[in-house]
Amino acid sequence: PPPNTPPTLTVPNFVLAEATGPAGAQVAFSVTATDLEDGDLTGSVVCTPTSGTLFPIGETTVTCSVTDSGGLSASASFPVYVEDSTPPIFFGVPSGTATRIAQDIQGWALNLADLGISASDPNGVSEPVTVTCIPAEGSYIPIGATQTVVCTARDNATYRAPVSAAPPPPNESQASFQVFVTLNVNPAGFLPPLRMAAPYSAHKRGSAIPHKFYPPTYADGTPATDLADGLRLVLRYASSCSALTGEEMQGNDYPTGSTAWRYDPDSGHYIFNLKTQAGWNLGCYRTTVSYAGIPLAETYFNLTR
Repeated sequence: PPPNTPPTLTVPNFVLAEATGPAGAQVAFSVTATDLEDGDLTGSVVCTPTSGTLFPIGETTVTCSVTDSGGLSASASFPVYVEDSTPPIFFGVPSGTATRIAQDIQGWALNLADLGISASDPNGVSEPVTVTCIPAEGSYIPIGATQTVVCTARDNATYRAPVSAAPPPPNESQASFQVFVTLNVNPAGFLPPLRMAAPYSAHKRGSAIPHKFYPPTYADGTPATDLADGLRLVLRYASSCSALTGEEMQGNDYPTGSTAWRYDPDSGHYIFNLKTQAGWNLGCYRTTVSYAGIPLAETYFNLTR
């Protein structure tokens, strides 16, 4: 009889799998064997570890062997690589601009938990995930500002297979959003002698018009009594109180006789005395006080002879 020949064993060059959990991944692979005398011996192949075994993250060598009916054997081995190349996922990122009330005159300190933003690694493969942002969490966003925040989430992955096309670990993803910081504006608006509805107050040209309003509040409800240096009064002339026609007159750089904004603790409101001038047009004026571009009170008054 012709001499017996050893079987032929065919194994993969390597197997690359994505981890499905912190313990790794169950990896299936295919190994075949044929023999000149016995034919297909695939069912007789023995591999260690076996196909479908839970392989840990990293490199594991699989060794396979097969023996034909004549006692001749063949063996081969190949590496199984299990890696985590999936970046973390952000949750709760605002789709539009998030609005927050200032905590104090510095603004609002960036707080991801307050915004409901978090990040985790899919299936918890490479926890913990760390999140860093620009500006950094805890940084103040000023009152009146709309700040773009860019955050990066990084997992704890440390292994990358030598055959992988993924970038080096750890895996990371980015998310960006905007935050606008404002104040809780008191709905009362201006206080007398100004009126918040028609008929609007009338004042003689050349007189001083007191502008009074209750302070807005910070996030904890505390009155914002420290805004005086940043308050801004803007007048705009109108031929009637329903049609604005004139140029804006920017304050607080009004002529001699006007006062600076101040907070009066006894009455609990801000006050600014606007000294109108003899050369100003008679008619209706819209008057607006704001802080960092945030309107705090607005109404109209009539200037008369």
